Amino acid sequence: MARSDAAGSREAAPGLEQEREAARQDWLLEELVSVMNQSADSSLSIVLTVKGVVMSGMLIGVRQYFELLGRSLGEGFRHASQSDTSADDASQVEQTYAKIGRVAQAAFTDESNERGQGRPQIRFLHLKDPRILVGDQVSHLNSPIPLVWRGKLSEVDGFMLGNLTG
Repeated sequence: MARSDAAGSREAAPGLEQEREAARQDWLLEELVSVMNQSADSSLSIVLTVKGVVMSGMLIGVRQYFELLGRSLGEGFRHASQSDTSADDASQVEQTYAKIGRVAQAAFTDESNERGQGRPQIRFLHLKDPRILVGDQVSHLNSPIPLVWRGKLSEVDGFMLGNLTG
C-alpha cells in the first residue's frame, strides 16, 4: 500500500520498491553475479548496456571488489602525503575493506545458506577494469590504482559475455 506524506506525494510502502527492483533484474545475470560473489578471485569478461551506455570489464565478486576498492583508497592515502601516518592510514583502510569483502562474500556462500541465514538479495554487480564505449571509441582510464565499478543489477538493460577492445 502506498503512503502519502504531508505534502501529498506518494511513496512506496517499505519493501515494495525492493520487490519491484528485483522483478526488473535479469535472472541469468543475477545467477552469474551470484557465482562470482561466491568466489574469492574468479572473473568473467562481460559487456553491459546500462541506460543506453555500453560498457565492459571483468565481472568480479563482492570480495574482490572490496579488496580492490580498499587498495585504491589506500593508494589515495599514500599519494596524499608521504608521512608515516598516511602509510598507517592506508594500511588500515586496505585491511578494513578487505574484511568487509570477506564478510560480504561469506553471506553469499552455501555455508551461510546451510546455517539457515539465507543469502542476501543480489542488488549490485561489480566490474574490474571498466571500459566505456563512447561513439566508436572504447575509452578506459589509465590509472596506477585498480579501477572498479559498482552498479545496480536492476539498471542493466542487457549483457553479453566478451569484452570491448580498442
